[in-house]
Amino acid sequence: FGPNLDLSPQSPDGQMLGIIANAIAAQWELAQIAYNQYNREDAEGASLDNIGDLTGTPRETATYSQASCTCVFGGTSGTPFAAGALVANVQGQPGQQYANLYPVIPSATTLLGVLFQATTIGEVPAVNDGTLNTITTPVSSPVTWQSINNPGPDSQVAVGTNEELDPQYMLRQVEELAAEGTCNPSATA
Repeated sequence: FGPNLDLSPQSPDGQMLGIIANAIAAQWELAQIAYNQYNREDAEGASLDNIGDLTGTPRETATYSQASCTCVFGGTSGTPFAAGALVANVQGQPGQQYANLYPVIPSATTLLGVLFQATTIGEVPAVNDGTLNTITTPVSSPVTWQSINNPGPDSQVAVGTNEELDPQYMLRQVEELAAEGTCNPSATA
């Protein structure tokens, strides 16, 4: 083009080349993302979920902790307490709250096996036996809620978990495919 061609960033030609180079770089990044949509080792987030949809391996979602409790009521008028109306917390941990999962109809002064679920989804500290015993929200109607406890070694019915992270999800996809004797995603598709 000759010795007079100026491609410095301040020149009009240099600015034009910079604009074109940025546009091409953005297209290459999109092409790389599209290429990796079916490459499990490079996919993450929604792309990894899409591969899981193709292979029949959904991501494990977050779950709630649950505990089986004994509740004592003052009176047995049969007035139901709606799901979530009875809220208690772990002794000394006011932030670790549990609420009744199903409606409770006090048919006796002491009800065994009332299922309580953590109000926060995901991993929370384990509930030791006898520690879910503090009423957070006192409830009284014709029937009063007097106490709660989670006795026994098997009172924690379920331990909450967080949503599965990408590295664990990718490994589980590979393990499940190998266990089923199937092949890789591109061949599956």
